[in-house]
Amino acid sequence: MAPEVRLDVTVRQGLFLSPEQRQAIELMVKPVMDVALWVQEEMNQNPFLEEVDVLEEPEKEPAELQDEDKEKDRKLEEDDGWMKNFHDGADLGYVSSRTVHDGDIQSIEHIKIEVPSLAEHLLWQYRLVAPPVLTPAGEYIIQSLDERGFFTSTLEEVSKQLSVSPESVQSALDLVHTLDPPGVGARNLQEALLIQVDHLEESSLDYVRPIIQYHLDDLVRKNYKKISGSLKIKVEKVMEAADLIGTLNPHPARDYGGTETRYVVPDLFIREVAGRLEVIVNENPMPRLGVNPRYVEFLRREGLSKEEKSYLKEKMNNARWILNTLHQRNLSLYLVARYIVDVQPDFFRGQFDKLRPLTLKQVADTLALSISTVSRLSNRKYADTPVGLFQLKYFFSNSVLTESGQSLSSRSVKQKIRMMIDSEDAAVPLSDVDILDRLNTEGIRIQRRTVAKYRESMSILPRRLRRTAAGPGPPDAAEPVETDGESFQGGTHAAQSDRT
Repeated sequence: MAPEVRLDVTVRQGLFLSPEQRQAIELMVKPVMDVALWVQEEMNQNPFLEEVDVLEEPEKEPAELQDEDKEKDRKLEEDDGWMKNFHDGADLGYVSSRTVHDGDIQSIEHIKIEVPSLAEHLLWQYRLVAPPVLTPAGEYIIQSLDERGFFTSTLEEVSKQLSVSPESVQSALDLVHTLDPPGVGARNLQEALLIQVDHLEESSLDYVRPIIQYHLDDLVRKNYKKISGSLKIKVEKVMEAADLIGTLNPHPARDYGGTETRYVVPDLFIREVAGRLEVIVNENPMPRLGVNPRYVEFLRREGLSKEEKSYLKEKMNNARWILNTLHQRNLSLYLVARYIVDVQPDFFRGQFDKLRPLTLKQVADTLALSISTVSRLSNRKYADTPVGLFQLKYFFSNSVLTESGQSLSSRSVKQKIRMMIDSEDAAVPLSDVDILDRLNTEGIRIQRRTVAKYRESMSILPRRLRRTAAGPGPPDAAEPVETDGESFQGGTHAAQSDRT
């Protein structure tokens, strides 16, 4: 049979994001200063957008001219009556920083963070928690990290360089993996992502790890159906996992590259006014946007060519989309912050041990948002509060039940563990079982494995490695002491896979 050429038309369903939807998602992630830069670029490209003076009163037109303009407006295919919704933010339900004049908001010039180099940041953490026997190997690993924060050498190379056992190098590397920023010291992208997933306080997507472990290439190619079929989960679940993985940092050392001062501009201010905690969205860095009335008047003119009218309508619609998107971003950010403040009022009044458990899913379900949206809004956003400067994601943590049925934040339990260890006898440090017994007496019911997990997440060494030379302490060689992925027993080191 001779080959033939023919044209077939098929219908296929698929999920596709428009350029506007992609841009709206990116704006959710951007902090306020990045949004301000984006707005400036859009103003340079769209003549309908202009910066409006908040104190400037528009000139009133004579009544006959106003009636004439209204008649022309009715002839336009696109009614510009939507502009009245953007004269102020009152219709959105949140308080703009432009409406606050109490002088209580701190100037951004006074909010700064000293950003050390990656090596300085890691060495400072490592020397606080590392025993002397692991110090040389850990410092060597930290100094050999590349610009991404990856460990590109091998255990054998470091072992030969320092004349130590490969097991000691592995122990030092495991300790580096517990440091901040999460993912540092990984040997490849896959390991960096897995370490960051292990650092997450809460994730309802239990299939994220299998996707990273076995389908990372398919994820890059967006082959969601193949992943769905292999893991026996819905395509929508794969896309949710892809959104979460997209918030992870492929280069853990990206934010560390020098010793210059980096100023942090808060996206939100939280202030107590008349006994009530108020949330204020910081709009000061962004220009006050409005629609240029001259171009609106030009669009009303008779005799415009089809191309001219099409160009002007396209720009006006784009201006409308920008105003809508910016207000939707600010409103969503306000709602998330408002919910956090309502759940954690005691924390913002200085009672840090009263931090309550809160998950992304809990916020998403209450506000009718997706988990991905809440994650984007809480990422890279800072809130200037009465008790300090915090990232929004700080307030998300798991819950721990007490005997009375109350829920405690996992961060509160971690704080209790840290206080116990800080006050322990250095010669006879507390074991995980001792800590567990003390927590049980306070009505907190968790497993010993959970105690070890919380201790390791705070970069606190196990009892054997915390003991000082003040005394030998009781023998405990027969008791295995677990660390993150490691088990030590009687001086013998055996690697175990304990990250799942």
